[in-house]
This record gives sequence, C-alpha cells and structure tokens, in this order.
Amino acid sequence: MTRTARWTSLPEATPDTTQIVVFRVGQAQYGAPLEEVEKVVGMAALTPAPGSPDRVAGYLNLRGDIVPVADMRIRLHPQPHPPILPNTLIIILRAGDQRAGWIVDAHQEQLTLEVNPTG
Repeated sequence: MTRTARWTSLPEATPDTTQIVVFRVGQAQYGAPLEEVEKVVGMAALTPAPGSPDRVAGYLNLRGDIVPVADMRIRLHPQPHPPILPNTLIIILRAGDQRAGWIVDAHQEQLTLEVNPTG
C-alpha cells in the first residue's frame, strides 16, 4: 500500500491499484474513489431544503451549478455533532452527470491501494 499526501503526487492508477480519498466522520475513517471526487471545498452558504431529512444540509451554488449537500456526520453517526463552522469541509463528488456534496469532519489523505484479485 502506498500512502501519499497530495493528489498531485499520486502515482497513476493501474489495473492492479485503486485510488481513494480518505475522510473522517467522527472518529471513523471512510474512503471515496478518487475518480469520483471532484474537489474538496470549504464551507459556503447553503440554501435550506425545507421538508428534507436532517441529513440533507441544503443546496450549494457551485459556479452556477446547484449541488445537493448531505451532512455525512448525521447520515453515518446520528449522535449530536458540532455545528457546521466556516472551516467545515464539503467533498464534491461526481458520478456521470450527477454531483453531490458531503459534509465531513476532515479530509485526511489520498491513498493508492493494491487490488488483490480473488480467484
């Protein structure tokens, strides 16, 4: 397993590796495929989403595109969390032509992992 600190220093993915972005929610670490992570941004003003579940924080205007934002702190660990602060992070993900934002406690690192075929 290769650990890297910056996206710019990641080795190219090969058929034997996969790259993930590691983030923290509470005390737990999670990962998202690097190819689906568009960017990590600081907190910005969110437009409320009336009638939505608590885990839906609102909508972010990202250069004219409206992006739904989920508070992963509530989604993954429903206990009380600190309030959203200006230094809170949003990970912007893209799957095809769909975008979404995830509010997380911290962006920790990017990893290149070896893939072990089974069989």
